[in-house]
Amino acid sequence: MRANIIKRVLSGALALSLVLAPSVGVMASEAGTVAGAAAAETVTEAFPNVKESYTVGGIKSSINGVFLLEKGIGVATVADSAAIAASYSLPNGARAYVKAYDMDVKRSNLAKACMDAAAAAYGAEAFGYINFELGMMQGGKYSLLSGGNGVDAVLSIPGKNLVAGANYGVICVQEGGVITILRDATPGDGVISVTLPAGRCALALVKF
Repeated sequence: MRANIIKRVLSGALALSLVLAPSVGVMASEAGTVAGAAAAETVTEAFPNVKESYTVGGIKSSINGVFLLEKGIGVATVADSAAIAASYSLPNGARAYVKAYDMDVKRSNLAKACMDAAAAAYGAEAFGYINFELGMMQGGKYSLLSGGNGVDAVLSIPGKNLVAGANYGVICVQEGGVITILRDATPGDGVISVTLPAGRCALALVKF
């Protein structure tokens, strides 16, 4: 019952979070495109720390995109971009593209509170929040993917939250309020290995 209540509240809160989040994503949508040199330059000026790839635990993200992560949580996709293209039947000339950026917990304080409550309902403690998108880039235009098997990824745990012997995971909330608890598939190696869904989602790193 408690989980159902959390889900209903979180559904509305997450919608607000995901509406606000693309304020970064929209500007970054053209970064890295062949015809988007001017747009990419604008992104670099507005967000000087933006990266087109990210490395976590020695693993460089297999899919490029926009990475604006400055709070100690990194994410890198593991699945080969060609495999993702085949899995989602991407049209010729299209390529998989990801966006990952820190959640603004001040602007999305209600979403954060609900994610914290969801973590507590599962006996966990949330300690970090990011937004993640799996989409595609075609002809300089970005769009979200949907369905499929998602993408395997690794997330880094900030040093201050890394406790020897602790179990970690991710609370993944998709648009519409779908909540999934993703358990670390490789406990004990200092990173969280999970499969993230296509489309746009909010992620809370948790310690059980």
